[in-house]
Amino acid sequence: MIENLTVENYRSFQNYSMNNLKRVNLLTGLNNCGKTSLLEAVEILASGGETTHFLQISARRKEALREFDLDGQTIGVATHFFYGRTFEKPLIIDSNDWRVITRTLTDDDGARGKDRGLVVEAKSQTVESEHIIPLDEEDGFASMRLRRQSGKFSRVEFVGTRDFDWLAIGDYWNEILVSQSEEMVVETLQLLDDRITSLAYLSKGKYRGKMYVGIRGETARTPIGSHGEGIQRFLALAIQLTLVKGGILLVDEIDTGLHYSVLADMWKLVIGTAIKNDVQIFATTHSLDCLRGLHDACQANSEYASEISVQTINRNLNQSVDTDAEGLAASLMVGVEVR
Repeated sequence: MIENLTVENYRSFQNYSMNNLKRVNLLTGLNNCGKTSLLEAVEILASGGETTHFLQISARRKEALREFDLDGQTIGVATHFFYGRTFEKPLIIDSNDWRVITRTLTDDDGARGKDRGLVVEAKSQTVESEHIIPLDEEDGFASMRLRRQSGKFSRVEFVGTRDFDWLAIGDYWNEILVSQSEEMVVETLQLLDDRITSLAYLSKGKYRGKMYVGIRGETARTPIGSHGEGIQRFLALAIQLTLVKGGILLVDEIDTGLHYSVLADMWKLVIGTAIKNDVQIFATTHSLDCLRGLHDACQANSEYASEISVQTINRNLNQSVDTDAEGLAASLMVGVEVR
């Protein structure tokens, strides 16, 4: 489990750290303070710098292969990962268990002529790897193909705030079916709507790529989209919490689409399942209600208090301000927002 995190030269962070991390870590702070960037840093670290995750991060941000600045100069998408958008200094992501360093390809690595690439060196207690991500001549990724390296570090999944990729959800649902975990997912959705009795993913025909929900008293299943964003959000959380056993789950704006009245239940689900499945959670929020929900969940189950950490992100500092369950309770009691 990651107990501390240090990033150097990653996006807007020249040097930044988070300490006293626990099983469930909630990152708070102002808009554009770098919360999502820190989730990405964890993703790169835990995956051992796998090419797939660099490209998925770019795709989620909708960073084009090539962009142009005000002077008409080409900016390659790969440079967005580096502080100051330059490869001048290496990108370093470090923790107690994992370390990832990227640097540019040199003659010492066997580069020939105009060969360009990022050398990614990764190390954990059990795995070491080194691979090269090819770059084009404008320092963009040479290919958007998702290529996986051998030597898996940890399973890490990212739940974002944008539209769900239902074809990808279908792949995850196949894993759920094989592991006979579908009842757990249904029980999770019942926290939001106790009328839900079943789930089905349709893989063929005109309904291909759609998830359908069975409702008590209704003769036909209905599309999950008909039941609101909250149900879809809970579904994504439930599926990933079930699958990422022993791994890391990253959730951007974890309370998106959820009414404040269910946030305590949401946290009970997240913390309880994280403990059961040995999952470490990193999530972000802008919401005071989300913090109150976390506090209420810890009040309802004292075991959860030792499992959580609230990390307030301020880019003007070189490290986050960490708060435990007791500090969160004290802050909420006197009306101080930990965000």
